[in-house]
Amino acid sequence: MTITSILTYILALFLIAFTLFNLYATMTAKKRKQISSASFKVLCNEIEKELIKLQKGKGLNFSYVKRMANDQNNVIIFVKDLDKKFAAIAMKDDIKLFSFSDIKDVKTQYEKSNKKILSAKVDVTINDETWTYTFASKPFNPKGIIGKVIYETTEEFAQELKAIKG
Repeated sequence: MTITSILTYILALFLIAFTLFNLYATMTAKKRKQISSASFKVLCNEIEKELIKLQKGKGLNFSYVKRMANDQNNVIIFVKDLDKKFAAIAMKDDIKLFSFSDIKDVKTQYEKSNKKILSAKVDVTINDETWTYTFASKPFNPKGIIGKVIYETTEEFAQELKAIKG
């Protein structure tokens, strides 16, 4: 056997191993995505049932719904009734209902360290009470895929609240 044929066999074995690893990674990623999607839907359904009870009890019609999740797999659902000017922010076992005019202030907070962002939060002041919604509690790179999603979600939520601020 020549060195060329030995290198060819080694390269072929390496490529086969690399292909098998990529197939395994793809298959497990799909399974993880399906599991997390199903978990997200279950959590959303639990919260949405409570929002429907609130909606019927108060005679509201939540025509706008925004579903969000943070890095701790907690679901945050923001709903609005544009006609009666009411909104609600719901998490598991916690629903805050308020009128648009009750919003006094909305602030985003990013705790930074070097090139990492350590946390991302939105502070909502309703009357004299401030509620904090955490979207990231673990360090993340703001230029990475997850970092961009966390940043966009945090900013969109804050903008939605600022848009209805009375």
